[in-house]
Amino acid sequence: MTRIAGRGLLAATFALSVVVNAGVAQNPQPAQQSKNRQNPPFNKTKRPARAVSEQEILEARELLDQLGYWVNMDVTGNDVSLRHALIAFQKIEGRERTGVLTIEELEALRVAQIPQVLETGYPHIEIDLHRQVLFVVDVAGVPLRALPISSGSGEFFTEGGVTRQAVTPTGRFKVYRTPRAALETFGHSC
Repeated sequence: MTRIAGRGLLAATFALSVVVNAGVAQNPQPAQQSKNRQNPPFNKTKRPARAVSEQEILEARELLDQLGYWVNMDVTGNDVSLRHALIAFQKIEGRERTGVLTIEELEALRVAQIPQVLETGYPHIEIDLHRQVLFVVDVAGVPLRALPISSGSGEFFTEGGVTRQAVTPTGRFKVYRTPRAALETFGHSC
């Protein structure tokens, strides 16, 4: 058994399920997904941006943590975990992806709901290709953590003089074994 950092979720690395889906097109409950696309209850008129306070940064961290975004609660101020948690939030909510905490983002966090996942009933990793987000899901189907990803977009790219298409396969995959070195890299004892 391996402990997933940040929540104490136990997952057997030899039988970890990974679900990779194309997002909206395969979601059998589109109405639930729309809950995550909030229209903020504030006026979007242009106004000079003011810097957020340390207290507001702490509030944003707490809200992101409560909503299931992977953010380091042991740090104060802006750091990379806050940026990544904000990007995941912005992707799920259909907001502009900046990774920057503003008053508008904090207001959106205050009214946000826990993101919906496609499958429930067993612990797994779920990757939503449409929204470019990875979820760590527990037995009850509750997303314990969400973080942003960048996967194949279907676009063509050239690397080393070779042009090919960036594709991420969809489907269900099981991880039966994890090399000891990979576990030790992430701070897990074997």
